[in-house]
Amino acid sequence: MSTDAQLDRALALLISSTKRKKRRASLIEVGEALEIAKSHLGSLKDVGDRIGLSGKMLGQFSKISNLSEGLKELVRQRKIDSVDTVTHLAQLSEGDQLEVGRRSAFEDWKTDDVRAFVELRKRDHSAPAVDLADRVFLSKTTKQFVFEFVPRGGLDLRSISVRLEKWIPSEAIISVETSGSKGTVVVSQSGFEALQREAKARNVPIRQLLPQLLYQI
Repeated sequence: MSTDAQLDRALALLISSTKRKKRRASLIEVGEALEIAKSHLGSLKDVGDRIGLSGKMLGQFSKISNLSEGLKELVRQRKIDSVDTVTHLAQLSEGDQLEVGRRSAFEDWKTDDVRAFVELRKRDHSAPAVDLADRVFLSKTTKQFVFEFVPRGGLDLRSISVRLEKWIPSEAIISVETSGSKGTVVVSQSGFEALQREAKARNVPIRQLLPQLLYQI
């Protein structure tokens, strides 16, 4: 196949896979097409400009190259077929990928479950993958409470978790996330009760408590 034909075929696959509701190709095939297009055009931005997509969006597909070989096979078979799920899996070590990937493929884990595992791993670097995965499973069967806050002070996720653990048991913190000017903390029933007690002690509404805990207002 000529160089031009190879590029045209890769671009056609990328267009059909990103601009239609039903994608015929596996994410592995999309990732391979993206690598071919990059090798001809130079960068994600160049590829995006060529087919009318942002480099950021295409960047999700480039994460596929960070998957372990075992996980790539599950993606190739389309047992895992969500780009959001793959993007989160790509943040994990090979051992974590295999445990979470197996649950995604065979135990009907959703992207939210994978995201929850990633958040737990950020706070606990040493726990076995199966233990963290079991914690995610248990959290799905328990009531959860979501609190929002405005991130500031340059705190990373680990620092936020450490500060919260002064008042909330670590096992009661299900997830901590920040995105731009919005942060969210998800806690279990016991975590909610711990926050209730602290809010009562400080005589503040519980929804106004989080900034005080994080920034010592």
